Amino acid sequence: MLDGTMDYGYGGAVYEMHPGDTLQLDGEVPHGPVRIITLPIQFLSVTAYGRLPTDSETLSAPHP
Repeated sequence: MLDGTMDYGYGGAVYEMHPGDTLQLDGEVPHGPVRIITLPIQFLSVTAYGRLPTDSETLSAPHP
């Protein structure tokens, strides 16, 4: 959370987020802002997908 204050929902829980707060969560669970408390609001959202394949995995992968 960079600026502002908001309630952020994750599954059945709600977290009040302030500047400097962070969350790490499973993106398969319903989540997102629930209530804006103070404006302006600014936050970062980063999505990560597993791991990158190693060179040997890439080289041994079948090619179409």
